Amino acid sequence: MEPRTYTANVYDNGIGGWRLYVTSMTAGTWPSHTWSSHPAVPTLAERLTVLAALGFAPAPGPDGAEWRWSEYCEEIDAPSSPAVLTASLAVQEVTR
Repeated sequence: MEPRTYTANVYDNGIGGWRLYVTSMTAGTWPSHTWSSHPAVPTLAERLTVLAALGFAPAPGPDGAEWRWSEYCEEIDAPSSPAVLTASLAVQEVTR
């Protein structure tokens, strides 16, 4: 049986930190981690360490090969408002 693939998301929480969570249709509460007082984007190593601690690893194939970053304006239709950065990555549960 093929392992299920989920999506890990990381975003600027708007209060000087970042949050990473894994969307799961089977979990009542999505696995997550928050970097409080971390104004810089968490490094690739930091994100992979957190994913491993949550029980996940990048999925094989192109969707798990790299984080896909996007941005949008904090205020809709206000291009001069602050940008909000988000990223996603395909992940799979690590079997132990």
